Order: sequence, then structure tokens, then C-alpha cells
Amino acid sequence: MNKKILNISACAFLMGLVACSDDGKTAGVTEDDNAIAQNGSSSSFSGDAEPKFDLWNGADGLAQVNLGDEKVGYWYSFNDKDDGGSSRVVYPVPMGNDYSATLDPVVEHCEGMCGTVELNNLTSQPMAGVGIAVAEEGSTADISAWNGLCVTYESDFAITLMLGVVTAGDSMNWASPYVTLPKAKQGIVTRCAKWSDFAIPVWANTSSISQVGELLNGEEAAKQVKAILFMFNGKSDESGKFNIKGISSYDENLPQWDTPVSETLSSSSVNRSSSSSINDASTCLWNGSKKEYPVNTGFDPDGEHMAGYWYSYDDNQDGGASKVEWPEVCSDYDFYDDICFDVMLDYCNGLCGKMYIDKGSANEAVLGVAFNVAGFENPDTDIIPMTADISDWGGICVTFKSELNLFMRLGVDSLTEVIIELGKTKELEEKCFTWDDFDEDAEDPQMPAKEAAKKVRSIKFGKRSGESMIGTFAIAAIGKYSANGACTVEGARSNSNRDQSSSSQVAMSSSSSVKSSSSYGNVVYEDTCGFYAGDDLWFGPNGIVPVETGFDDGSETSGYWFGIQDRGSAENTKVVWPVELDDEYDEESLFPVVEYCQGVCATLDFRNAYFAGVGFHVAGTTATGVLSTADATGWGGLCVTYASEGDVDIVLNKGDHDEFFKPNLLPTATLPKSELLQMKCVPWIGFKDYEGKEADVTKLSSVYFLVNGEAGTKSKINIFGLGTYKELTMDLGQCREKDVFVSAE
Repeated sequence: MNKKILNISACAFLMGLVACSDDGKTAGVTEDDNAIAQNGSSSSFSGDAEPKFDLWNGADGLAQVNLGDEKVGYWYSFNDKDDGGSSRVVYPVPMGNDYSATLDPVVEHCEGMCGTVELNNLTSQPMAGVGIAVAEEGSTADISAWNGLCVTYESDFAITLMLGVVTAGDSMNWASPYVTLPKAKQGIVTRCAKWSDFAIPVWANTSSISQVGELLNGEEAAKQVKAILFMFNGKSDESGKFNIKGISSYDENLPQWDTPVSETLSSSSVNRSSSSSINDASTCLWNGSKKEYPVNTGFDPDGEHMAGYWYSYDDNQDGGASKVEWPEVCSDYDFYDDICFDVMLDYCNGLCGKMYIDKGSANEAVLGVAFNVAGFENPDTDIIPMTADISDWGGICVTFKSELNLFMRLGVDSLTEVIIELGKTKELEEKCFTWDDFDEDAEDPQMPAKEAAKKVRSIKFGKRSGESMIGTFAIAAIGKYSANGACTVEGARSNSNRDQSSSSQVAMSSSSSVKSSSSYGNVVYEDTCGFYAGDDLWFGPNGIVPVETGFDDGSETSGYWFGIQDRGSAENTKVVWPVELDDEYDEESLFPVVEYCQGVCATLDFRNAYFAGVGFHVAGTTATGVLSTADATGWGGLCVTYASEGDVDIVLNKGDHDEFFKPNLLPTATLPKSELLQMKCVPWIGFKDYEGKEADVTKLSSVYFLVNGEAGTKSKINIFGLGTYKELTMDLGQCREKDVFVSAE
């Protein structure tokens, strides 16, 4: 899709009515197909002021917003057709009636504006959505008196809520200001945004005026709006449901747009800045949770010198193999593409990724991310950034989390860097350091930090190491030093002085380092077979522990891996992990295993004739230990990327408790042993129980991967990735990864 201009002029305007179907047809799905078509099971109203729905209430059954003019306010849909895509919104019932082509039947059916978003665009970013035409063709409307918007909804996607302004040709301007409403899969929620919260897309600031038209902030745009857009973005072939239940003018007593859904489904939330003791305006330079970008260092007010833009650096020119892997949402874009930062800010409220530290043939591994404080005199030709005097900042505050022990560095010149150790933390945390704190870690005692701060080129966050290691990281905010903290980031702990922060700086344990000589894998896994394309539920090298089943019961316990062994006595069959399990936050966490193996791997020690293996729960467990179930029919079956010294039985459990006594009675499909990494796919009809009956996966609770062994033997296994069923291409189906992830002792 052309990110500059969204043209909806192809929609038919009839007496002020805008009603576009995405494919020229009124495709419908049944109510059962659209689970969000009716009222959700939970609501954000509990403990909150109830939305007044003074603009529109879906329960009224009318597809027109109350704008005081019967010719405007009608709902319509739009998509990426003009950019070669076939994304669309599919409504649960046909739209229109005997009198007009309105969406009233849809609203009446859903008690809201609901549908299924189907994304498909191989040449650009897939996009589809619904909108409200607030002005007639050739004109705009002033809705500034609303002060903002509150939206009550549920959605499988995050929603880009945009104030659609137009170019001189009356085409929608893609550079219109927007906020991103969080996805809400577990029930109906309400989110509000002031006009001042609506921000211009990052990429628009570096585009010419001829490409995007006049850039307007939220308050300016509210005075000349063409349409209110609810846009859904994602990956091609991704789909999800939504239901917009009501729209109100701004209410500060309701949850705000940037408040996580999980924290406010049943509790009141107000604009966080109203109760904060932190003066963000004077101390915070960049807050990713507010979708700000670039870092506002104060040395490039007009944005002409590219100051504050994030970049990565590595050791590749010196023979190293270190790299940063950005989140999957950026997989279709270059890291330096502005769209990547737009979607990354939506995805993780900041800069995030995974660092692979590997010195290769270099003397030392070097990897990190950074931004230039003053930018370049001429960004088109210069390669050396200008310097800036930041000594009056007093120091730096950074809000981050990291599995690696990172350092923050002031880049003075090519030979001089002043450093401070950040440590590692599994929770988002703000740490603040004075210039004197930097001096305690000084590499060059002759260069005090206060002096270095007068001629800083860049601020870096990264790692230097002689060992190989892997770890995820996220940077959420940067600010000037403040004893009380610099930036307000929801959910972040604050350790604003050196003494407090040092307690959390834990030295790297040996289990965090992945040695290239390990029999389980290499430091950096190169997906030469393309297994990642088939492992759409879980991919071990991503470093994420739970399988993303999409069926969590609200307990946030679904998908987590566990070991299966004979617990009858100490001398019975055991699962032996290659590294110690994490005991800092959860003594049963398999994160160190996934990090070490780039999958879930173990040695199965058959001290008696038995079975052992690993598994996960599909929908989670209740507080009393009862397993929840889910209808996994839509998966079609399972694709498994694995290596194993023994045949692997995939066993399906639909009981409310784990069945480890007689798993041989449950529906099973068997994968052949393979000491080379490979992918196999089995449809549900391929799973049979002991009587030969096909599996019923409408109430699936657990999936086990079991190996049977004779007493006194051992067998190694690595479950490397999981995906929904698909017909494998010849290349993917026949490829066997050369690296041996499992080897006999």
C-alpha cells in the first residue's frame, strides 16, 4: 500500500451516504463464524464510569453516528485494493435493505459495527478497516468541541484510530494524526484519547509536502476532519474479528488510549499524567509508550539533521557475526523504514529486539543500538555526526529491560566512550545515573563524564564480550537525570539512584551463554530451510517460551512448556534439562532451556521402561488446576519442526486434567526419529486413538510430545517449532537442516 495517500474516492456517495463493500459483493459469515458479533463476556464498565455514548450506540441498531445532519455520519469500509491488495472486511450478514445500501443490518445483528478482517497484500503493508464519513464530498467538519474520542470495542487487532483529513484533491491523507488502541480479545473495553494525543506518523516528518499534503496535529485536524477511520494492520493472510460497540466524546474519567487492556478490564483508570509526580515535559526526551519518535534531544528542533533516530551497530566489519533481530512485525520492512518504527512502537511501546552476540573471527564481540544527539550537518553526505553539549542534563535516565547485562555509553569520538553498567532486568525498569555515576565505571579516568558530556556525538546501549550469548531487550524511554525519575511509563519500576539500581545488576550466569561447540545448536541459527514460515504458532529461535495458541482462558497460563516424566520414585525415568531452570522468578521456567537450545530440548533418561517428553496446555489452567479446553479445529492439524533420537508420539488430551497414566489410549500421531532437524505436518484426521477413532479437537486441553524408551537407555529430543497444518512445499518438506541438534552419546 502506498503509505502516503489513502484514496477512498471510489466509494459511492449518494445523498451523503458512504457505503463501500471491499470486493463488490456483500460477503457474509454466520453468527457462529463471528464470535465477536454479540456482546462480549466482560466489560471495562466495572469500576469505571460508563461511557455515555453521546455520539453513537451500536445497541440502537443504526449505522449512523449522531452528527446533527442526516446526510453524514454513515459507516463504510475501506481496504488496500488501490495498492494491489485484496484485504477486506467481511460482515456477518449482508448489508443493505429494500431502501438503501446501509450497514444497518450489520449493526442490528452485532449491536455494534462488527466483522472479520482478512488481510492479504504481498506488495505492501496489508490494511483494511471501517470509517465514519463526518462530512459530505468536497467538504470537512469541525468536531473539535468533542475534545477527543472514547471508543468502546473488542478486537483481535490493535486499532489505528485516525482523524482522516484530505489533500487538495479530496483524497484521504495517509499522514493524518492517529492513536493506537490496544487489542482487546477477552472482552469489551473502553479507551479514550484527547485531540492532543493524536500524533502525525513518524515517516511523514521526512516526506515532502507534495507527497503527504499539509501536516496537522490532532487539535488542528479535529477542526477539518473528513472521516474517522478505524484501521487494522497486520501480516498478509492474517485475520481477526472486531466489534465497535459505541463512540463518545472525550471523558477523562475513563481508561486512556495508552493503558494496557490487561490492567484495566475490571478497574478504573484515568489519564496517568494527572497523578504522576514526574514532570515528563521537562525531563523526558523520548517515551515509546506515547508513540513518540525520534528522541527529542533538543538539538534538532526542525528535524533537518536526523538527530534522535535509532540505529544499530555491530562488529561485522571486523570479522564478527553479531546481529540484532528485530520483532516479527518488522519482518516485511527494512529496519530504517519508518513503517518499521510505526509498527514496532505499537508492538512493544519502544525499541525492542533480540541480540545475538558472536565475535566470530573478531577479537571481541560488539553489538548495540544508539542514536545521535545532534545528527549530521548534512545528512545526505556526512558520515560523522556533530557533537553536542548535554552536560546540563545532569546525567541520563533510561527505562528498559534486558536479558543481557547491557552498558550505556557516551560516544565522544572514535576512540573515547564513557560508560555505565545498566545490568539486566526481566521487568521494565527506569534507572537514572548522574555524570558522577558514570565516572565510577570510567574506562579512561582522564575523561570525566561531565567533560565528555560537553562533546557527545551519540548515546549507545549495547554489549562488548569475548563470549557468545543471546538475549532480548527493550528500551522504552530516555530522559535527563532526575532523582524522581524522568519518564512516566506504565508498569515500569523506578530505581532512580545508583545504589538502588546496582542491586539488580546480576552477573551473567554460565547458562546464559550459548557455546558454538554445544551439541544442541549454534550461537546464531540461520534458517536455511525456511522452517520459520511454517512455524506460525511457536519458533524456538525467537526466544519466546509459550506457544501462541490464541486460546488463553484469561489466566495467561496457556502454551507454557513443561516436562513429562515418571514421578513414581526417584529412580524412575527423568527429563534431564541441558541447563538449570530459572529460579529467580519461576523455578519451573524453561526460558534458559529455550535460550540454550533455540527450542525445547532435553535428554530423556529411561531408568525404567517408560515414556518421557514435553508438552503444553492449549487454553491454560484455572486457579484450582483444572485444564481449560479450546476448539482447535481451525488449526487443521500440527506442523512440528524437531529432531529426536527416538520416534515422537504427538498425543492429544481433551480431559480437564493431564493424562500421564495411560497416554497410549489417547489420539496419537507418530513422527519418525531424525537426528537432523526437519519439519513434519499431520492433519487432525491423522490422529487416531487405540480403537482407531479420529481425534475430537473441539475440546483440546493439552498436547504432549512423548518418546518411549527401554530401561537403561537415553534419548535426546528438541522440539524446535510448531505451526498450524499446511501442505508443505517440496523444498520445505524435503529440507533437512545440516546442523545436528541431537546426537547420540
